[in-house]
Amino acid sequence: MTSGRPLDTGERLGQSILDAMPSAIAVLNRDGVIVLVNETWRRSALIHGAPAPNSGIGVNYLEICDAAIDALSAEARQARDGILAVLEGRAANFNLEYPCDSPTERRWFAMSVVPFQMDGPAALVIHTDITIRRQAEGKVSAAAQFLKNVFDNIPIPVFIKDQEGRYLACSRAFDQFFGFEPGSVVGKTSFDVFSPAMATMYAESDKKVLAEGQIQAVERMIAKGDGVTRDVITHLRRLALDDGAGTGLIGSLSDVTELKLSNEIISRQEKVIYRSPASIVCADLDGKITYWNQGAENLLGYRTDEVIGHDISILYFDEDREFLLSDVIGPLRIKGQHNIEVRARHQSGRPLFFLLSLWLTHDAHGEIDGMIGYGIDITEKKKFEQALRDSERKSEAERIDRLERQRDALVQEIHHRIKNHLQGVTGLLRTRIRRFPELSFAMEESIQQIHSIAEAYGLQSSRNDALVSLRSLLSAAVRRNAGKVPVRADLAPDRRDLLVPSEDVVPLALAINELLSNAMKHVAADRPEAFVDIGLSVDADTAVVTLGNGPALLPPGFDLDRAVGLGSGLNLLLTLLPSKRAKLSLRQDGPNVSAQLALSGLLPPGGEL
Repeated sequence: MTSGRPLDTGERLGQSILDAMPSAIAVLNRDGVIVLVNETWRRSALIHGAPAPNSGIGVNYLEICDAAIDALSAEARQARDGILAVLEGRAANFNLEYPCDSPTERRWFAMSVVPFQMDGPAALVIHTDITIRRQAEGKVSAAAQFLKNVFDNIPIPVFIKDQEGRYLACSRAFDQFFGFEPGSVVGKTSFDVFSPAMATMYAESDKKVLAEGQIQAVERMIAKGDGVTRDVITHLRRLALDDGAGTGLIGSLSDVTELKLSNEIISRQEKVIYRSPASIVCADLDGKITYWNQGAENLLGYRTDEVIGHDISILYFDEDREFLLSDVIGPLRIKGQHNIEVRARHQSGRPLFFLLSLWLTHDAHGEIDGMIGYGIDITEKKKFEQALRDSERKSEAERIDRLERQRDALVQEIHHRIKNHLQGVTGLLRTRIRRFPELSFAMEESIQQIHSIAEAYGLQSSRNDALVSLRSLLSAAVRRNAGKVPVRADLAPDRRDLLVPSEDVVPLALAINELLSNAMKHVAADRPEAFVDIGLSVDADTAVVTLGNGPALLPPGFDLDRAVGLGSGLNLLLTLLPSKRAKLSLRQDGPNVSAQLALSGLLPPGGEL
């Protein structure tokens, strides 16, 4: 019999006959004399070929066996020796199947001998007619025998029960699992072989499967025959039996103890990995994230559902992509394992630094199917290292800065003192004019020039880099020359300014003063419409200062490029201007004169190009 095949007619018939056939039983004393027989023994026509009256009470059964040695040969000798062994305590039991033909048919019996206590050592001899079983076994087809062998040798504990819960067949693995003698469970119920609690549990499961017809899988803790408790899954299925025998069920046991233990170990390992404070991330060959632990969530700010299935590049800055391909992924594909420090991107956008260990992962066939990364946050370490480097640089920078501040303070003080001294000089000159008014015209121009120089040094003293705003120079010149002719200034205060390099401040201040005072000097001041305009435009490091005055006329034959018709003021102005970074142009524009001073090499407000 095997799982999935109903009992055939011969096997079921043989088993039914075997269950219903009463056995012949006799009790022998220590000498082998029959002291008790049952009704079947008395009704037997032949026992080992001897007449029934010769095997009744008082007959020595060992002598009957001796007498039959010639007729039955080895079987009679085995029977005698087996009975003696049990009577003398050398064997716990004895079993023998032997032929015993009648004049009309072949017959088979099974003899069992077990110890029996009755006023001293005795033995219980049982003869069971197994002729029908032997005949049924002889009729089993080769295919049926093959299936039976499979059932007997299948390594899985399998059993078949009828509707009443009796075991119809059990695999050898079933008997071994529970420690039963082979075949000893057949014909019995769970209540005959298991504890009441276990038997009740099995009966309830059997009843449910028989009633509902559904396949049932039940996991239980079951004690094996050696007393060891195992985790077992019992699979039960309703089974139709042939020839109107009704329904039964077939069941199998799967010992899942090691599997559960492995699963528990894996589960614990998964929890350890998931709860690790380090970042552990897996990705497939397409770079899609397949695993994300709690450490990665805490360090990088993304929840698992926010990253699974997304490209791993979301963890890095776009500008680092080339580095990742060449210095991270490339070596990993070649070596299969790689360690490197990388910069990562937190969900908030802030940078993080990791010591990253990478491995390629393989499927069951050994093919590469992805990679796993183990990252330790070294951001604080990086910050410390950077702070250490910054501290070293800061110490040097502070020393340099201290010297520069000392130098700048000295330069500022010098500029301030020069300004004060120049203002003192102008005061002396004005005192001189008051005493000698006839010197007023000649001296006033010099005083204006000295004022320009003093203001330039004053502006330089207000900054530690000695740079001066171009707009400040122009505003100072406008204030200084105000009052003679209306000056309309458009210095664009809401637009970008530029700084004049320190070496050009004084020359440019004098040049602007000279340009503005010259424009005012040559305008028809007595005309009500007289004006002087000054403007400023800025582009990159270039500025253009524009002046216009009118009514005014350039001298006849005036040519700035050839220095024809220039007065002392314009000659001084051209001398003062930086030759490579300044260009002056003048032209007659109807009744007015326009001047344009283009300056290059200026600095932005930060002071550096």
